[in-house]
Amino acid sequence: MARFFLLLAIVLVAWVGGVCAKQPRSSRVAAPPRSCPPCATAQASAPSTVLDPETKKSLANRAAIDAEIPRANARGSRINAELAALDRNKLADDDWAKEWAGNYFEGDGLGRNVHIDIVPRAGVVYKLTGCGAFDVNHGEVVETFPDGVKANLAVDPRFYDDRIMSSRLYFVRWGNQRFLVPAACMITLVNNYNLGGYRRRAMPGIPRRDGKVVFEGLPDEPPGRPELPAEFARLIVDMPTRAKVIDVKMTADKKGQYGRHVEGDVTIDAGRDKRFFEGMAVGFPEEVSRLLISISHVDDHTSTGSFVCYSYQEAGPPVTVGMEIGLPGAKPAADARAGS
Repeated sequence: MARFFLLLAIVLVAWVGGVCAKQPRSSRVAAPPRSCPPCATAQASAPSTVLDPETKKSLANRAAIDAEIPRANARGSRINAELAALDRNKLADDDWAKEWAGNYFEGDGLGRNVHIDIVPRAGVVYKLTGCGAFDVNHGEVVETFPDGVKANLAVDPRFYDDRIMSSRLYFVRWGNQRFLVPAACMITLVNNYNLGGYRRRAMPGIPRRDGKVVFEGLPDEPPGRPELPAEFARLIVDMPTRAKVIDVKMTADKKGQYGRHVEGDVTIDAGRDKRFFEGMAVGFPEEVSRLLISISHVDDHTSTGSFVCYSYQEAGPPVTVGMEIGLPGAKPAADARAGS
């Protein structure tokens, strides 16, 4: 009798195994109802992989950036080794590395930090970090200029939406401070200086040699103004400037994570007559508001721009007609002061 049950068990196992073997393992899912259209059947067995062109491009760009992280880290190690061995006293006065080779940094040590390291032979490495590496790039220095260098970057800088890095890097001297500024950030430097106050002193977004996190304190503001190429120097607003908001149109007002998300368009009663330019940032006295208006169009006597406020806590609009905009004006140029 035992032999009979053993033989029966073997037959049952063989039969079940044969039935199961007729189906691929991946198809062992509950079939959708017969009423489901063909697309529903496909979605039931696997998630959709259809992406719009912009998403595909963004993912490809992100993959290109991530692929360069190990190579950027390796180049960074070579840069630090070259810096450790660099004897500036032995370099010729016209060798750019004598004054400009080094580690440049700007950030808060938390959510947004810009690092650029540069030397003649090992090249340049750039990183935008926060909760991980947001953007990375690196390459060799392939050309030098009196006011900077050009690098052959591994990744197209336009791959990252919030563009900071550029192949063209400017050397900016301001008193005893040295800044290494990607071409894409030169207008930011000009705006920081024109706005005065905290932004002029902290230079947010502009890497400073041997810079420290802002919470560790800011360096004293140097005398005069930054030494800039003519195309940017002409954008410095020399005299104290006052203007008023003459029109406001709210374009967005919705609840955000930390307050109201508010956007709007603004018209100001100042234009080319007061040295305003497209791409300019203007603001209000710091005791009133730290909100900035980005100027997009300039006429002879008026300008239009927009603002975005991600965490507005008040009940009313952040900008109203009649609010006064102010720029403190530039300090006298250092060489002019010295010659007076």
